[in-house]
Amino acid sequence: MKRTFMFFAAAIMMGAAVVSCDKSSSTNNNGGDEGEGEVPTESIAIDGNFEDWDACKTAVVATLPADATDKVALKTVKFTSDADYIYCYAEFVNNLPALEKIDPSWDGNGAWNTGGLAKELTLFIDTDANPKTGMVYREVGPFNQIGFEVACELYQYIAVETGKINLGWSQYNYWDPSDERAKVQGEVPEDGHPYEWPPYLWGTDNGGNLDNTLVVRSDFQARLVGTVVKEEFAISRDAMDQLRGQNKVNISVLSYGGEKYAKALYGYLPQGGDKQYITLELMK
Repeated sequence: MKRTFMFFAAAIMMGAAVVSCDKSSSTNNNGGDEGEGEVPTESIAIDGNFEDWDACKTAVVATLPADATDKVALKTVKFTSDADYIYCYAEFVNNLPALEKIDPSWDGNGAWNTGGLAKELTLFIDTDANPKTGMVYREVGPFNQIGFEVACELYQYIAVETGKINLGWSQYNYWDPSDERAKVQGEVPEDGHPYEWPPYLWGTDNGGNLDNTLVVRSDFQARLVGTVVKEEFAISRDAMDQLRGQNKVNISVLSYGGEKYAKALYGYLPQGGDKQYITLELMK
């Protein structure tokens, strides 16, 4: 995790992102087959009202298996897309810190001294839908199949003053095969991947400033329902160069907790199937 973050100008984008959903398309569970729709009849709006996700038949879905006993905090994830965004809905057991006196424009600066670090929901995005390229995440065991080019981290907290769940910042981590920092030193492991996460490149590496561009605050809504966080957000396809020209992606989702630098994996999806990722066909 990074110590300094700059809030990118894209954060001034206004209005809720909206995607059309097609009732005639099939819904997938844990990375199943994709359906083809024709006439958009419903919409997803990033507005904090989640009922439209129940009616969205283009969404691919992963849910926690009933017999899962370990790393079970992440309950459900759903994805759909349009020409501009990838849309995500997630439910996970609340592990967010309650922080006070946080500037609404907080971009991560001083995160290590605020009395607690915002917790993250992490998306591993295999932008070329090829598990054999990109990075793998061996640290937690199950993520050595998906080869992802981008890791999008959403750091969140509960504002003590309002009780509202806020997005502190979104972090853009990416793979550059020309950078030796991500390359496995010595013998390549049995899974055949010569690159692993971490290390990786920050969104501010190579002179760029990509943090807070994949997901901006105006495209994030969340609320606490009992002990479960329900949230939806839109990921900008245009901000992700790795997606240019691609027609599908593979995605894995992880829920983290822990104090300061000490990360603890609380949940991940998909679980229990023959794939460690969901495949999403990208709408044009």
